Amino acid sequence: MDTGAGGKGGPSRTNAIDRDACIHFIRASLSSPTITKFLLVSALSSRRNRAPWWDDESWAMARKFNEETAPTYYKAKLAADEALTVLGEQKKGFGYIVLRPGGLTDDKEVGKISFGKTNARGTVTRGDVAEVAVRLLEKEGVRGWFDLLGGEEETGAAVERVLKEGFNSMEGEDLEVMKNDVAPL
Repeated sequence: MDTGAGGKGGPSRTNAIDRDACIHFIRASLSSPTITKFLLVSALSSRRNRAPWWDDESWAMARKFNEETAPTYYKAKLAADEALTVLGEQKKGFGYIVLRPGGLTDDKEVGKISFGKTNARGTVTRGDVAEVAVRLLEKEGVRGWFDLLGGEEETGAAVERVLKEGFNSMEGEDLEVMKNDVAPL
């Protein structure tokens, strides 16, 4: 689910949609016995710490976006990502997916992506994001964060590879810190 203020409309609208409404939907989904999966479309730079595989340029770009370009959007998206992660981890068998694309384009779907350990800079078509979302939701037991950019690997093969490897883009983040921050939300 992507509630989607996209950082537009000022801090109060961004927080109301990208943080508060999203967390409300997460909590409601987790309390329903019939909902077994939740997919949240987030943002590639939405993380506290440098991803271990990012180069200096990727980290600098992410920090600039998060701290200077769109700090309210970053904090709202991070709060929702962390709420889904912490609460999803607490519910046995619940499939929580935080899909984290780079810059979105309206170009035609390409069918070739970079998935898993990506740089922090780049774009991906909305169609390719949708295709990856469908493929992740089709699988049972998928949990975690998944970074996505346009790339060179066929979409189906990339998704299968990342799931087989058990890769989670949350690597480098601290679940205990997340738990402390989610508790008051």
